[in-house]
Amino acid sequence: MTKKILLVGDANHQFNYYLSKYLKSELSYEVAIYSFSKPKKNSAHHYDNIYYSKLANLNKFFLLIMMYMNILFFQRYYDYISIQFVRNVFFYLLKLPFINKRKFVISIWGSDILESETPLSNINYILDSSHKITCATDVVKLRVERLTKTKVCIIKYGLQPLENIRASTLKKADAKREFGISPSTLTIAIGYNGSSRQKHIECVDSLLKGFDTNELNDITLIFPISYGRNENHISALKKHCSNHNLNSLFIDDFLSDHEMANLRICSDIFVNVQPTDMFSGAMQEHIYAGSRVICGEWLEYPDIKSNGITVETISSISELARSIKTVGVFYDKRNAKKIYSISSWLVAIEAWDRVFHD
Repeated sequence: MTKKILLVGDANHQFNYYLSKYLKSELSYEVAIYSFSKPKKNSAHHYDNIYYSKLANLNKFFLLIMMYMNILFFQRYYDYISIQFVRNVFFYLLKLPFINKRKFVISIWGSDILESETPLSNINYILDSSHKITCATDVVKLRVERLTKTKVCIIKYGLQPLENIRASTLKKADAKREFGISPSTLTIAIGYNGSSRQKHIECVDSLLKGFDTNELNDITLIFPISYGRNENHISALKKHCSNHNLNSLFIDDFLSDHEMANLRICSDIFVNVQPTDMFSGAMQEHIYAGSRVICGEWLEYPDIKSNGITVETISSISELARSIKTVGVFYDKRNAKKIYSISSWLVAIEAWDRVFHD
């Protein structure tokens, strides 16, 4: 019998539309989404049905009433209602009568707990009222288990970019040419968004101190800054690189899946030294594509330790130049296989199938 799942979240978020895609293609599920944002054409085709009303954004009380009426109807048809983000409206929804809480699966993203504006007492009630809870990391699981007695499962979202990298036939030299970079140049990608938390300027300063002018001429710095942008920070970063005549590539615009795969492939080294990180998809994609990874030893990565994935660590950003000189550039097939085994959609979708069974 076909499983019928209703996702509740943003129809345009890649986690949701790829979850739907693989539930349908690999497991023959029927998947719909109740979306709070208008679906775009490139994401809409991943769902069997989309329920969206722009009126829901006008008034929180109207949103609650409309959602309540819809959920009362949907819970009779769908086997599970999968909440793909935690918001305060669900606190009020789950308090209303006739809601079948045994059909609710709540998926926690790290920001739901670490950066949520929803009161903690309300989050507690949402978690206690759900049938199952999923999260992607041990760190988040431990924090959620302190808040509720509901069973918490570690279920990852797959990384579609792994499939794009896997399908690419480009060699590293050719990928560099795609971005106008000489194949003989050492390419160093620093961070993965435009936030000052990525410590771009601090990394640049470390390189300026650790390399002479001739060495810097053979290096191209890559800054993927298309989202999470702090415009003042980005302006200062660009000026800093220009003042020191550094070879720099700034990715200001969103890339296509194909372009993003090429960017990962063309990067010899990836640097991640922000204060905190939840084993970002970007870092995993770089490892899979063959980049040598240098990260702060203060970052918690249980998946790296438990799976024997090798990365270089530094105790401070001041050590970055020295680490780059000693790390070497080579493709580690073992690292790539381990990343695929824990983060591909083909592996992840089997775990999601178990979630949607009693």
